[in-house]
Amino acid sequence: MLISRCSLILYLASFNPGVANILTVQPNDFDDLEAKIGQAADQDTILVPPGNYIGKENGQWPVDSNYNNNPKNICDMVSSVGGIKPNIIIKGTGSSPSKVKLVGITLQYCRFFLVVENLSMSFCDSFRSIVEQDNDRGLILRNVIITTPYTSRYGIDMMSSRIGIIDSHIKTSPAIPGIGATGVSSEGHVTMLNSEVKGYTYGIVLRGLSSDPDRWKIYGNKLDKNTKNCSTSTSSFVSCNPSLSNIAPNTPKGNSPYILGALIDILHFSNNQSSGPYIPVTVTFPKVLKAGETTCYRLPSAYPEDNISNWPPFRPQYFQFDSTAKLGQKAVLEFDKVAIDSEFPANSNIQVYTFMSGGWVLVPHVIQGAGYTFSFPTKKMSGLIAFFAV
Repeated sequence: MLISRCSLILYLASFNPGVANILTVQPNDFDDLEAKIGQAADQDTILVPPGNYIGKENGQWPVDSNYNNNPKNICDMVSSVGGIKPNIIIKGTGSSPSKVKLVGITLQYCRFFLVVENLSMSFCDSFRSIVEQDNDRGLILRNVIITTPYTSRYGIDMMSSRIGIIDSHIKTSPAIPGIGATGVSSEGHVTMLNSEVKGYTYGIVLRGLSSDPDRWKIYGNKLDKNTKNCSTSTSSFVSCNPSLSNIAPNTPKGNSPYILGALIDILHFSNNQSSGPYIPVTVTFPKVLKAGETTCYRLPSAYPEDNISNWPPFRPQYFQFDSTAKLGQKAVLEFDKVAIDSEFPANSNIQVYTFMSGGWVLVPHVIQGAGYTFSFPTKKMSGLIAFFAV
């Protein structure tokens, strides 16, 4: 997404140095979902099978004096150790996000790094947004459906926070044009790629938009279907769909090799760094048929788990890539060797893997200069790259 060159110094608030755990929820059991989230330690993953997980009894939720329906807050379910909450992934395991339904659920003021993937969230409250954050941590919503009442003020409301919205849908039910106020409201760091907003007056409102390109990136979204327009300030609501669609992507079309410098980590693991840290990778695109935006973030979890029993318990490094560009040839990645090696014991045998068809597949690499160099496994640049010490 954002171009800069810098080495990676990655800070994680760790509870222990061991291998992270995978916690699988019992299908259709909200109490077990809450229990598993409460058990999660740093870098654990909670897998949620297909089913309905209802935080409040449907149709009979208590309403307080502010007319709020008191939904269950996932952020409150997470336990802390020494006042620090763990960084986790919550991932639906269905064939699509609509197969895993979290009803009466919100993400309010998490204050820890969180990745939510492949599930849907909804609740019947017109006054509060489903996602509402105000902190220095990061949130990724990837392949997520968020559904609010058609009278809702916001779908997502971010205040001084970092959020990545990728391949997701934010909509009212029903998606009536212009009744809900704003699909995505943000005054912090926001990356929104290949996503859709439906049924709100404004698709995106960016309050106090910074001129610093490290703080935001919006590309390849559908904002005009059942949405009147969008805005780049609170004082001047303008139809800015055309200007957003004309933002130059970081992976331009071309037949000559194009080099993309180190990508900023859109989760921003290190606190209070507005312009860093960076993913220690340089990407070379030999041929790009259609321009698009390329992003990478480091997962705050060890999922999929390393399932080879003789591997030592050194925490792997996982990097999720996504690109909306159409490539004519596979991209070539060069990860900074010093940055990768610094996460493992000295003289470790480092191997590169990708997760495909339910298992880890070795990715051949060479040590070229100061980097681990290899081709991305497929021309569609979307997937997981992991480094293991074996």
